Amino acid sequence: MFEKSTLKHTFVPFELTKENECAQIISKNILSDKSKVLILFGDGLLCNVSKLTREIYSQYPKLIIAGGLAGDNARLEKTIVCDNKSYATQAVVALSIESDSLHIHNDYNLAWEAIGNIVRFSFTDSAKIIKSGIELSQRMLKVPVQTIFAYSCMARRRFMGENLVHDLEPLQHIAPISGFYSYSEIFTTSKSVETLNHTMTVLALSEEDEICTSQLGKNINTYSKSSQTLNALSSLISTSKEQIKEDLGLRYEKGTMELYLDSQKIKMSNLETRLFDLLFRNTHSPIDSQTIFSHIFEDINKEFNNDSIRTLIKKLRKKLPENSIENLYGGYYRLIK
Repeated sequence: MFEKSTLKHTFVPFELTKENECAQIISKNILSDKSKVLILFGDGLLCNVSKLTREIYSQYPKLIIAGGLAGDNARLEKTIVCDNKSYATQAVVALSIESDSLHIHNDYNLAWEAIGNIVRFSFTDSAKIIKSGIELSQRMLKVPVQTIFAYSCMARRRFMGENLVHDLEPLQHIAPISGFYSYSEIFTTSKSVETLNHTMTVLALSEEDEICTSQLGKNINTYSKSSQTLNALSSLISTSKEQIKEDLGLRYEKGTMELYLDSQKIKMSNLETRLFDLLFRNTHSPIDSQTIFSHIFEDINKEFNNDSIRTLIKKLRKKLPENSIENLYGGYYRLIK
């Protein structure tokens, strides 16, 4: 029960490709400068939730947005959202919370490792996911928490199988949990709002200042026979030398984030190193300027500035072989390997 907060909700049907209009209606109906949290549930097959949430976030950049997309048990035929009065297949339900005394903490647990660059695969095991969940719960012991909302990917549920209970068990030692498994999860960073997959997102709320003193369960089994092999593979991948543009003598070592040209180390600033590493790890798809900015300046309190990205790209280009970084329409960039 919320005692010091005001809740507002709205049910909004939408037309295909018109998520911006849906965002405007949500903003008009339930959002204001006093809004701290927006929990949003959308149709899982027809709603472009990235477009929808980013439009809302552009109007309220201090707003924490959470939630996910409805599912239909992997049939991919029809999904439904509802509130107390209405239900529809092509709609969004949104709840806003206004408060002057609400503590908000959001976090996520992915725990998948990437393999490859042009064609990419991911791998994990239950032990790795459970261990990451314990670490997430330990972070929550440092903040006030009265209730936890968890929105987790349905593919994660299927992957975990009988170990699924251990994905949530550490959180149960902190506060009551509610939530559901979804087709996509919404997570807000310090710079943007993102749409995730294969992820468990958590939103912890408290109207009190008291921090939980509970001890996490110590009998959770995080070991599996396959975990040793996977950990060894992960270590091998992270320390291996990645070869790029071998004909030009360009080599990048992911483990140390060092770049070499004809066996000579290329001197890069911290920001240039972050930029190159981001481009290198995402050669399969172009990256937009906003995403680059959020990654490069994630620990720096700085407003988005497109010119900063252009300047940084220009500086990095001068240190690489010609045509190593490709410009694409709309402010996207890609590393050519």
